[in-house]
Amino acid sequence: MIGQEFPTSETPMSETLHPKIDDSELLCKIRHSHYRSLVGCANWLIILGRFDIAYATNTFSRFSNAPQVGHLKGMIRVFGYLKKYNKSKIMIDPNYPDHDQFESNTFENWKEFYPEAQEMLPDKQDRPDYLGPPIRITVYKDSDHAHDLVTRRSVTGILLLVNNTTVK
Repeated sequence: MIGQEFPTSETPMSETLHPKIDDSELLCKIRHSHYRSLVGCANWLIILGRFDIAYATNTFSRFSNAPQVGHLKGMIRVFGYLKKYNKSKIMIDPNYPDHDQFESNTFENWKEFYPEAQEMLPDKQDRPDYLGPPIRITVYKDSDHAHDLVTRRSVTGILLLVNNTTVK
């Protein structure tokens, strides 16, 4: 593996891959060490802002104690994706998003369930003045019901944006 070129890939992980049911052989000690190094490097890359590989890296890091050949191929695919998209960067967009195009329900602060509830705000002299334009927090979610073929657990993804900037 040392000195090996990573083949490029369009995605960090195949959507049809199920690492938990991989039945390939266990890695030898040297390849096991390489696998753990790849997982560690990928975790650092996530901290540095490559959120796009977080799911794949977290999935494969679960197998660090006893990785198999298929798991190593999966981590190599992650780095092949990084090789292809090595100029990716975090885009900071402070503009206020326009959500008028989306239909949404408005709820009256859950008064139906908590009729006596009131929002507790600090006194005016105890809270700071607003210094900038308003912000909007937007959350997108998606789930894949029973994606894990062994435990039948679902996989859920959440994307959080402050104005138009993704946050982790």
